Amino acid sequence: MNPNPAPGLLTPARCERRIASPAAGCATRQRVGCARLRRAAAIALAVLALQPPPSGAHETDQYTLPLGREFAELRGHFSRVAYRAIVDAVSGTNSAIKDSLSTQPTAEIERLQSADFIAGEVWGNLFAALPTNEGFDAGLAGDAMRARFPGLVVVYKPEQFIYDDPLLVLDITKVVRTFFRSGTVNMNGTLFGTDKFLHFVHMGRIYHSKFLGARGDGLTEEAAVARAISATGSNPFLSEKGLLGGVTTGIRSNADLAADYAGLKFYRNLTESVRIGETVLPPMLEKEGVYWRLGRRVRPGSDFFAVFITPHFNEALNPNSYAALMGTRVRKMLRARCFDLLDWYRDERGRPRSREQFAAIEQELSTFYGEPYGHESDGESRVSIATTCFEPDGSRAPGAAPAREAAVAQSAWTQWPGSDRFGRTELWWAAREGHVDAVKRLIAQVENPNALDLDDEGPLHAAARGGHATVVELLIAHGADPRARSRYGATPLHVSVAASHPQTAEALLRNGSDVNARDMFGMMPLHQAILAGDRELAALLLDHGANRAALYRKSTPAQLAALAGNETLAKWLTSYRTNPATKSGSPAPPRKAARPQVAS
Repeated sequence: MNPNPAPGLLTPARCERRIASPAAGCATRQRVGCARLRRAAAIALAVLALQPPPSGAHETDQYTLPLGREFAELRGHFSRVAYRAIVDAVSGTNSAIKDSLSTQPTAEIERLQSADFIAGEVWGNLFAALPTNEGFDAGLAGDAMRARFPGLVVVYKPEQFIYDDPLLVLDITKVVRTFFRSGTVNMNGTLFGTDKFLHFVHMGRIYHSKFLGARGDGLTEEAAVARAISATGSNPFLSEKGLLGGVTTGIRSNADLAADYAGLKFYRNLTESVRIGETVLPPMLEKEGVYWRLGRRVRPGSDFFAVFITPHFNEALNPNSYAALMGTRVRKMLRARCFDLLDWYRDERGRPRSREQFAAIEQELSTFYGEPYGHESDGESRVSIATTCFEPDGSRAPGAAPAREAAVAQSAWTQWPGSDRFGRTELWWAAREGHVDAVKRLIAQVENPNALDLDDEGPLHAAARGGHATVVELLIAHGADPRARSRYGATPLHVSVAASHPQTAEALLRNGSDVNARDMFGMMPLHQAILAGDRELAALLLDHGANRAALYRKSTPAQLAALAGNETLAKWLTSYRTNPATKSGSPAPPRKAARPQVAS
């Protein structure tokens, strides 16, 4: 579900900007008017969310998955969106403070310097960048994002959602579930609906405003957080039990509530330290005299935003509560998906999870790392993987039977001897997983090193995406084509750069990959590296002859960096001098390890 304000709404941030201008003055009635507007805005957001597209409540489905495919990791993308919103908010706020220093009284300057004002500015910029769920999903599904993540799923909307049950047609909540749907994306190994991001942005800001008001009333931090949660939790418009929740959808989403709470953490962290699990995050912004400046964490190309996206956002792992009739039907739809779900949600070592492990995950996600966020559970009657996909004795429920496995193995999609339903041979999987000995054995058995899967990707693409440089060289030595193109024109070098594997990219470049190859969207590997803010890969590509003047969407690589807000990278790219003799570039900062998935 997604409370989206309408473009014409006079938001608190816009009101603040009007008052901040010297011509507006600081009349008491204006300040009072803005205070009333701030209080009314929260209600207006919820009312507008109930209207038809583009401002509607939305539902997502993490139970129906793109089997055999991989999701793109969007840490960098979301961090760039947040970075630009924060930078613009700081710039606009500092300009307002500068303009007001000589004309406004001290109280007005203090208001412009307040946590509430800067948070409102960040919210306004995020809203401007992502005004509707439909627009958000369309951008993720567009050519530019598909070009940046060749062969990967950027956003997924299944043809049949778990809520597509004809027996629910008489349910009045069917309209919302049918027409207002959000896609599924991946960040930090967590699958979540794009509606959660907009919950995070909008409801998180409402929580934050109420939190600051409670602190202003003298409440402790703990009491202020509780007031923020309860104020919306009991609101007939905003609550999960109100118009935005059970009334319009028949669903009470704990994942929505977790996203709301994570949004509160984000807005608080703009100006104060917050804790997420065992990690204490210093403020993202610091005071420099009367002005704001970015803290050390908030840098172009960093993934500073990733910490706020957690497994709590996944509705398959953090299950919903449903109205009685709907719960019965959803349980039936879920049961038909159990085979695929249990296969998808394996543990970090690739082993199927047990009922007890899924139940433990649900229990872990019932609080935000020990902090209450409004989670509710109806016990064993809840619809979840733990309660639906297993028998009372802990064995798998029917639907995960060997007969299903046989049907999958005999799928009509098989196109090579020994390949699976996606056309992926044993050699493809060995290359993807980096099993050198298996690759040698299969090549010796005359497995085709150029056998293509449904996406026209061969074992070399698979090894490149997995970051296995030794396998890449082994495959090329036995006839794999380093210039092979997938369905969307991506070469193994494209997918290696998209997955940020410099050693694999170097192996491909040394063995004949075309550094200036364009995919069907017109993107070259250098464009990918620049959009990802990866200086190390950019230097490698330049040293191997990448054309720094090549245009993508009418922009050079340096212009792309500048448009992404990474002026430092743009200047570096313009002044960089290649060193083809050593095939080395300027040193790059150390890489951060990806956060692990939720523990079992």
